[in-house]
Amino acid sequence: MLAVVAIAVAAYWWSRVPRVDGDTIALPIAFRTPGGLLEVAGINTTETFTKTSLLTIAGINLGTTVSQIQVPVTYRYQIALGKEWQVHLRNGTLLVIAPAVMPSVPVAIDTSRM
Repeated sequence: MLAVVAIAVAAYWWSRVPRVDGDTIALPIAFRTPGGLLEVAGINTTETFTKTSLLTIAGINLGTTVSQIQVPVTYRYQIALGKEWQVHLRNGTLLVIAPAVMPSVPVAIDTSRM
């Protein structure tokens, strides 16, 4: 959904780019910003981590211990603002081919709500 909005804004902006020498379009110049990442999505959820330990002494089963913790986490997804994106203008339609969406690592864990 965000990609559609971004393309619509880019198409609107592109239509307003000043014309130079009749039909020639003054092309925009993309540049990398500090960090160079565009955050496009996020997911808030709860992850559960479980560890099971079996205690035996001399072959005698003394029981099983199960430890479990639930942690609120946030997954974030980004697109790298690469040096060059492919941009095509055909019949009044602007097509932008962006890099793949990648997860931001590590996952953000909210330890205050553990």
